[in-house]
Amino acid sequence: MRCIRLAPMLGLLLAASQLPTCVLAQPQVAAIMRKPPLRLPFYPMPTAGSRHTLLTMKFASNQWLDTSGLALLEGATVLAVDLVFTDYPAHLDLVSLNTSRFKALFARLPMLANDPNIAFDVVRQMDGNTKEAAAGMMHGFVVHYRPAPQPTDVDDERYIVKMAVPPRPRPKPPDGAKPKVRHWDYKYRSTADATGMSDTGTHYEPPGMRDSAFYNSTKRQQWQQMVVVADVTGSMAPYNRDLLLWLQQHEKDNRLKAVVFFNDGDQKADRDKQLGRTGGIYAGRYNNIFDATGLMQQAKRHLGGDFAENDLEALLAGEALCDDSSQLVLLADSWAPVRDLELVTRLKRPVRVVALGGNLGLHPDYVTIALVTGGSLHFLNQDISDFTELKAGKPMTIRQKTYVWDGVRVVRK
Repeated sequence: MRCIRLAPMLGLLLAASQLPTCVLAQPQVAAIMRKPPLRLPFYPMPTAGSRHTLLTMKFASNQWLDTSGLALLEGATVLAVDLVFTDYPAHLDLVSLNTSRFKALFARLPMLANDPNIAFDVVRQMDGNTKEAAAGMMHGFVVHYRPAPQPTDVDDERYIVKMAVPPRPRPKPPDGAKPKVRHWDYKYRSTADATGMSDTGTHYEPPGMRDSAFYNSTKRQQWQQMVVVADVTGSMAPYNRDLLLWLQQHEKDNRLKAVVFFNDGDQKADRDKQLGRTGGIYAGRYNNIFDATGLMQQAKRHLGGDFAENDLEALLAGEALCDDSSQLVLLADSWAPVRDLELVTRLKRPVRVVALGGNLGLHPDYVTIALVTGGSLHFLNQDISDFTELKAGKPMTIRQKTYVWDGVRVVRK
């Protein structure tokens, strides 16, 4: 599984619009329009997480108003696309109009129609129930994406992690030994000693903990003897930072048994990634925050590749470090597909899936992992462990998205 990156030359995209894509896109458009629309007072523009761009259309029309946002998609990975329209006229379903809008989108960006990893939603803004109100609201597409990787990404990600952890303390001199005098300190009367400590405390001031899904979940669940399996691929640095800040606060609680960090193959070419042998797995018993940070930084030296991740390979490595009382906790990039999902039946213990960066919803692969292993899903302010509806073959709504079990895996409805 992979998410298609848009061609680096937008000219190619525009040229592709001359191809007979309407025939190829027709089944996808029909499938999208069969889904019931999300009914919201108005479309809440995302302010965090993945980036987004607007491709706006005229009111009551499939004619483009502004497509300048296409420039932001050059080389990017598209994650999700929302068609946004208004509830006018309220007595009409507007399926015909919205079908023509999707056809116009796929004429501009034909590769989107054939990518199974892109989530498509239709959002009906209920506040726009009069012609006057509707005309002043947004119509068109909101495209959520991740920008093309940049050469500086690795250094930026590692810097975020580095700044979350204090420097490793220097060993104190043996009893009776004179401390080394640093001429800078002597000249400028610094009170800091060789360990970095001063008479008022350490110079390091840890950044504040965000209101994160991992922090809230561990507070609600009080998991013990955790084996934490964390995705450290590109864009995950803020969530990796949250883990390290949590460790600083809970260093004496002994709640962490081991850590596994994975990066989907150490920059291995996508064509060379084999099921269960992709690599990029860095695992070890937890000793202290400094060793854990060093292990994470090793894993973060190698970023890149396609969008899918080798979560199951990492989870199996984590399970090997478990004992009978351990909890297997996956810190997942919530909308990244799982490359090796077919390995899920090899797991012998429940997986606690913590969804990170979930403003686009949760990829069905993570619902599959929780369901098949008898595990659970955890969000900023919610825990889900009852999957009775899915097991019975019924649709289940999770965070405003509907999922069904097809007998092999969970899929979006």
